[in-house]
Amino acid sequence: MRRPFSVTLCGYYGFGNVGDELLASSIIRLLQEAGIEKSNIAVLSNDPANTARSLGTASADRWKPKEVFSILRQSRTLLLGGGGLFQDTTSVRSCLYYWGVISLARLAGTVPWMFGQSVGPFRTAAGKFLARDAIGKCRARAVRDEGSRRILSGWGYDLEITPDPVLYLGEDSRKNRTSTIGDYILANVRPWQGDLPHILLSELDKLKREQACPLRFIALSGDDQEFLEENLSRYPSLEDVPRTRISSFSEARGLWEGAKAAVGMRLHFTVLSTIFKVPCIAIPYDPKVRYFAEDHGLPIWEGMGSIRIEESMAAPTGLLEQERERIREVFISSLDKSMGGC
Repeated sequence: MRRPFSVTLCGYYGFGNVGDELLASSIIRLLQEAGIEKSNIAVLSNDPANTARSLGTASADRWKPKEVFSILRQSRTLLLGGGGLFQDTTSVRSCLYYWGVISLARLAGTVPWMFGQSVGPFRTAAGKFLARDAIGKCRARAVRDEGSRRILSGWGYDLEITPDPVLYLGEDSRKNRTSTIGDYILANVRPWQGDLPHILLSELDKLKREQACPLRFIALSGDDQEFLEENLSRYPSLEDVPRTRISSFSEARGLWEGAKAAVGMRLHFTVLSTIFKVPCIAIPYDPKVRYFAEDHGLPIWEGMGSIRIEESMAAPTGLLEQERERIREVFISSLDKSMGGC
């Protein structure tokens, strides 16, 4: 059977989370640079019409099994592209969904592989079983942090490690950053279990009042935006702080270029701060944020003590061009391994 698609890309796409959309964009760029045209790429999405329009690829509804199976039968490989897809921190449903897609791919004769993933944490035996079984069926495996490497190595799986794929979008961004100190501090607060988001808001309230620091809230998803709208009234000094929900890399560039520092929870908030060379305090609500912060020399705040923005704060460390080269190298190796024999 003729298969018009070389790759069907699967992740948390089409939900309005800018981090996941940037992952899709970076992987499509990598595929194109490897010689695969957009006409040979399909994407499973929660919003297939918008995904097709924004990425310029074919797209299918991720919630319709018949549609998913049909697109997989037309594709040589299935790529789980970036993100923390296999974890059960909030629910086992994520593990179950991606296990199901890999199972459909196997039925369709499509080769599954994974790139740029975080794996875990796991709180249930079911989530761990589904993840281990699904990942074991992947022909190539590349993870983005040390914790994920340890999990897969413990399961006896071969793998490679790569920086977060979104860093691949940062080719020219660091060159454009001047030595001029920006005017404001970017802040990202996401909803999460426990009190951490509210403790962070309280600290930002204190920061604004005591250090007279101008703030700008950045939402990377609708959940972030909704959380701010529901909770800022509890912190009167924060009610007039500008709020922006970003939707693209270019929009992020403009905001980060004017910032002198950043404080935030979401992984890709810290990734963007690294790309745009803005000093950033990371809030590790999830292990993946801690691993990235440690790899790039970002200070970490865990909800205790005061947050202070010092003039001496250094820009994120790390050599972006070397990271981009490593991403490219691991991606080409994984692609070749997955396409071999298809």
